[in-house]
Amino acid sequence: CIVPHVGVQVLRIAEALYVGEVDYKDRPNGYGTLLLPDGSAHRGCFEAGRAQGPGEYTSHAGVVHVGQWKANKRIGMFENLDAEGKVWSETYDDGKRIHREVLNRETKAAAVRCRHCRGCFHDSHNHEHACRRHLGSWSEHETVGRWDCCGSRNSSDR
Repeated sequence: CIVPHVGVQVLRIAEALYVGEVDYKDRPNGYGTLLLPDGSAHRGCFEAGRAQGPGEYTSHAGVVHVGQWKANKRIGMFENLDAEGKVWSETYDDGKRIHREVLNRETKAAAVRCRHCRGCFHDSHNHEHACRRHLGSWSEHETVGRWDCCGSRNSSDR
């Protein structure tokens, strides 16, 4: 699917909220973000209301799963980033994990706890529909810091 530039709708689906493209039956269809009641989110492609194609699932605990979905099930290879910053490779068959191993990479930054929702997230996987106020990263230079997305100098505004 292609990331849309127009035609985005907001739908309530049971206790979840969906922001994105829909089909004629008002089901997620195309690119969108499904925000789940527990604070987790799925961003990616949908078809007839189901995750279908490339996507990214981010849990409230700060674990990120990036890969392919078919009818809401994970298929094939996934790259996962855990809350501690460790990167894993996982293989799925019809939604069931059949293999998992740590990738030989340096550990990335650990997930940060959001002061608004108390959920954990990685700055590199933040998105426009999350409760985090800043989509950029906080950077400090000597005693002065700022958000690279808007220039705010309030470090506690996560």
